[in-house]
Amino acid sequence: MSSRRFSLAAFLLLPSFSFALYNGSPSLPDMPESGFFMSENSFIAVKLGYEGDYLLGRDLDASGASDPGIRAMLNGAVLTLGFINRVELYSLLGATKSKVTVNAESEKIQLKTGQDFGGEIGIRANTPIWGDMKFGFDAKYFYAWPTLSSIKVGADRVAPEGKVFQKEWQVGASFSQTFAYFTPYIGVKFSRFFINYANLDSLKTWIPSKKVNIQNEGPFGAFIGMGIAGKTGVYFDFEGRFIDEYGLTGALGISF
Repeated sequence: MSSRRFSLAAFLLLPSFSFALYNGSPSLPDMPESGFFMSENSFIAVKLGYEGDYLLGRDLDASGASDPGIRAMLNGAVLTLGFINRVELYSLLGATKSKVTVNAESEKIQLKTGQDFGGEIGIRANTPIWGDMKFGFDAKYFYAWPTLSSIKVGADRVAPEGKVFQKEWQVGASFSQTFAYFTPYIGVKFSRFFINYANLDSLKTWIPSKKVNIQNEGPFGAFIGMGIAGKTGVYFDFEGRFIDEYGLTGALGISF
């Protein structure tokens, strides 16, 4: 397959519980073989798409509180530029939404953010191994600018005062094998996730420091997925992640 198209990017279809990053198939630079306007022999490729991610859980550590849990949704548009059928640079701009729960002083505290801006940049590359089998590498950085929309202590609401900072970076490696229109893949990843809350004035009774710092407990995880693409124009990609997190991702991209 050939990824020599100017590409506009991945379309992730499903929402997300707990922030996590989609890795994607190592064959994405070849999916599909040609765009609507550019041939498979083009030096540059362009894709445009939409992304969304749905995560069921994640292992987390917290300082300033205990028993952290997080749910979140990310939906965004992705622009991808592909080069020489092997390398893609991509960027995502979209909206994030989260709900974090922690325990402090025997109370369950819930912190919610609204629909806020988030962005991601990344690079992926692959190399053929044998026949239609490929090995790929992916690296990305995600950052969000959340604002607190509500805080609950037990069943009671308190003023949503405070600041939120969130970021994550991830690297992954995977193998894929193409069978006609279908490309299953499997891989491993290493990621670091951080979400920090500061100036929580309305929670000083339960959290005297007025801050909570949360990060992922185990950085290593695995993923498995399936890409679907014809010869021209459109591709789909679906992925499940496990070990450090449990989530699903769907992607749709259009190549021009």
